[in-house]
Amino acid sequence: MGGCVGHKRTEIMTKFTSGKTNSDTRVIIGVDFAVHCIDLPENKGSAGLQIWDFGEEHRFRSLLPCFCQGAAGAILFFDLAKPETLYELEEWIRLIKSNTDNIPIMLCGANHHLLGNPGDISRTFEWIQDFVQVHQLSGFRSISVETEYNITESFEQLTALMVHYQKFPNSPVSHSPTLAELLQGISSL
Repeated sequence: MGGCVGHKRTEIMTKFTSGKTNSDTRVIIGVDFAVHCIDLPENKGSAGLQIWDFGEEHRFRSLLPCFCQGAAGAILFFDLAKPETLYELEEWIRLIKSNTDNIPIMLCGANHHLLGNPGDISRTFEWIQDFVQVHQLSGFRSISVETEYNITESFEQLTALMVHYQKFPNSPVSHSPTLAELLQGISSL
């Protein structure tokens, strides 16, 4: 996990892994991590996730290439209330892509609850989709730690993509399928 939403990444990770929200989240120095297990649909087993949260300060960015080795997927966050933070992700994308082998990278727009009207996302969706296409990312979801909107679904989506990419490494996914859709037809994990 990386990106430009400050302590929100750590809150998102904590909410997903423990079900708790902690508004007094500490500032991470370089990197933090958590572990979580997701049950796969259709009795396909489970997936154990190691989730690494990288600090956004540039002085810690040099750590990222080492942690990319062995990564199966990435989620990058930007702030929907501050659209310029989307373009701050270009360095993150470059670092991840140059230090991994074709892993899925999901884009998440945080602070969905701050949009005045849920329809506001549709106005900005076009330029977000352009960004996803230009950088060949694996999908986009808007999320909110305050309302718990799309947090679990985002991690489930990334897990589905990671399982798919592990099974079919040269098969890009052209849309954001559900975990069940990606696992359909995979006989064993």
